[in-house]
Amino acid sequence: MDLFLTREDMEEFIKKLGYRIDETGVIMDPKTGKPVRSLCGEAINIKKDKDLAIVSGHIFTKNVAEFSHLLAKSFLNNNK
Repeated sequence: MDLFLTREDMEEFIKKLGYRIDETGVIMDPKTGKPVRSLCGEAINIKKDKDLAIVSGHIFTKNVAEFSHLLAKSFLNNNK
């Protein structure tokens, strides 16, 4: 299933997951007070990261390459 959201809808969805978004657009983890990181360790910014994806509610990817890496890793782990 493909699901595409407007930035406003994505912001609302992120907030419903329990995260907050600071004034610069960085998604923050309210438990730690630190920025949410993508698979490659970079802070997620909803204003700058146009290919943002959220997988399973708590795994963030910044772009198609990271998402592809996640899928490949998952496929390999499930086929051992």
